Amino acid sequence: MRVETRRRWAIFGLTGPAYLWLTITIFLPLSAMLYFSFQKKGPFGKHASEFTLKHYEAFFTKDYLQALTWRSLFETLAETSRTSATLFTVLIGALIFSSFVNTRYWVS
Repeated sequence: MRVETRRRWAIFGLTGPAYLWLTITIFLPLSAMLYFSFQKKGPFGKHASEFTLKHYEAFFTKDYLQALTWRSLFETLAETSRTSATLFTVLIGALIFSSFVNTRYWVS
């Protein structure tokens, strides 16, 4: 077996399980949610599957749903900003603390 072929199989062997796990745990449930969002009724029961855009029409026409969406996006952005500011503050504090620890005054 050539070196290049062995390298490709090694890469596949190392990344394959991760991609399989991502597919099973993330992409398949998201695909199912997207599929069921276009259905008239839920996936349970003995009714026929019917395609509809009614849910998306309701989302784009009802004002309170749009208000809730903008509020959620704003809250997400605010929380992300707070978390980033906290992490930045901790990083600066760690850098300042490490500069004090690494000075000669602490060494006996």
